[in-house]
Amino acid sequence: MIIKNPEDYEYFCSRCEKPVKINDKVCPYCGANLEETLSEDELDYLTVLKTFTNEVDAQVAVQHLQTNGVEAFISKDDMGGMRPHLQLTGGIRVLIKQKDAEKALRILEAMDT
Repeated sequence: MIIKNPEDYEYFCSRCEKPVKINDKVCPYCGANLEETLSEDELDYLTVLKTFTNEVDAQVAVQHLQTNGVEAFISKDDMGGMRPHLQLTGGIRVLIKQKDAEKALRILEAMDT
């Protein structure tokens, strides 16, 4: 499923990498000025493509996306490995640039078949 409404995407602060809303002007976590860190002309917003329950599956997806020309990253919060159980509640998110969403979804769908 392709999400067409920008408000449906999950965005991340470029300084602290915590989730922020598209209309936020200041990061509620670290106070970064979001208008300075990302211009409106850029479509390089990071958005969650898919959330996995284990890191191996997320790594495989990222590798497959990168092999097919889509820049992808993993985002997880396990407190630097000290609390791996946090991955069970928050999951391991695969992030891509918003402009690559349709291509990335097609690549993952092809990978699953």
